[in-house]
Amino acid sequence: MHTTTQITTTPALARPQTTLCATDALNCLVVAAETGRRENLGFAAREGGWHVTLCEDSATAITQASHALTQMAIVDLTGATENQLTTFRFMVEHLACGSRMLLLICGKLDDPKEEIWARHLGVWMYLPGAIDGSDLVGLCSAAREAVERLNTVDRQRSKKKF
Repeated sequence: MHTTTQITTTPALARPQTTLCATDALNCLVVAAETGRRENLGFAAREGGWHVTLCEDSATAITQASHALTQMAIVDLTGATENQLTTFRFMVEHLACGSRMLLLICGKLDDPKEEIWARHLGVWMYLPGAIDGSDLVGLCSAAREAVERLNTVDRQRSKKKF
């Protein structure tokens, strides 16, 4: 007896967009209010194999995500003011529900409600507190590998349909 299982997902839990450009470049948005954090996060993403677009505000990030094929966004909530935090959270919700990208959120160290909020949205990774250096490069590399594996699986599935 052969049984078939159908898997459905909600938009917040959808798989990351995995279609690669002709150059196989994977695109990552880095959104952070503080210039130094934005540059450090961008450096780690580049070292992890990503083509990086740096954004200091949520409106620019949403525009960039809608104009370019973006597979991951790193959003730093740790240095945001209260007004920025509100717009950054809206942006994260918009990206989580309206796209198929991996979301890596750097949140406040002692804010369990924020972590629950992020996990409820289905973010790929929530990091309580600021993270830099080789740890973040390793996470960015792991994210790239995950997107590449998903792309391989999607290609294999599309071949089987025909």
